[in-house]
Amino acid sequence: MNSNFACFLVSKLTLLIAGVAMCSAQEAQPDNEIVEKPETLQQQMLGAWVLAGKPDAEIEPKPGARMKFIGLGYWLITQHNPKNGQVIFHHGGTYSLDGDRYVETIAFANKSTKQLIGVKSVFKIKIENEKLINIGQDNPFTELWVRAVVKKTDAFEAAIETIASSNDIDMVRKADTKLRSGGRAAIDSLRKHLADNRVPASNYLSRTVDGIPNMSDHCFWLIQDIIEPPVPKLYASLYSVLTTENVGRWLDDRAEKSIIELQRDAAQTSLNHAKSDFETKDASYAKQAIEIYSKRLAGLQENE
Repeated sequence: MNSNFACFLVSKLTLLIAGVAMCSAQEAQPDNEIVEKPETLQQQMLGAWVLAGKPDAEIEPKPGARMKFIGLGYWLITQHNPKNGQVIFHHGGTYSLDGDRYVETIAFANKSTKQLIGVKSVFKIKIENEKLINIGQDNPFTELWVRAVVKKTDAFEAAIETIASSNDIDMVRKADTKLRSGGRAAIDSLRKHLADNRVPASNYLSRTVDGIPNMSDHCFWLIQDIIEPPVPKLYASLYSVLTTENVGRWLDDRAEKSIIELQRDAAQTSLNHAKSDFETKDASYAKQAIEIYSKRLAGLQENE
């Protein structure tokens, strides 16, 4: 890819991204008045799409599937070989939309499709349930595209991998924050690494402990922090619900519960243990723990 083409491509991608941002900004309403308006066809088109066969023969996209990116007035399509990373073809250009009549013009292309530069193609287009259907009017390209969505669990897996392998402590801290705010989906990803023996590449620590903790330790502590926010060490040692031995079973038994329900369940259990200690041992620490867990439960109820 020569430098001129690379610069041209970067400029088009910038326009695509700017177009999406402009569209979002235009939706803001003045004077705090929120007016719900249905999205136009063009607004629905914006974003990334993956080829999934034809309208009457949908297929599951595989690695290396053809992708299409649509912005305000610009589009591009690309496909690569997943085995070696080489680009099979890459081209794009401008489009116009009149009702459901969509006209693409190819303005740039790589070597494999450069003969298409200047070609216009007309489609009838519609979007239903996050699926884009274009029906060729002067061409054989009747296609089904599905919106490319990054699953939350994929993002959380990426965060875990960052903690495990990155030396950039700022990136590691951001990954830690993402996981802590990720709720049930983050917990589901963290569970997969409870036997992960890798030692983080940075000096990342989610607990102050003796020795060198591995990813298994960190992933358990993150789960514990999400469900049982930290309390003074004495109370944690006496009343924390989760352990490395029971965490999997405890979560399985509550598979249908939301993150708030998990937090409330754990806080209630800890509170019950503290009350039992206070009643049987008349311990001052138990009274203080009762106050902590009672406040936590009250806060969780307010957040419902």
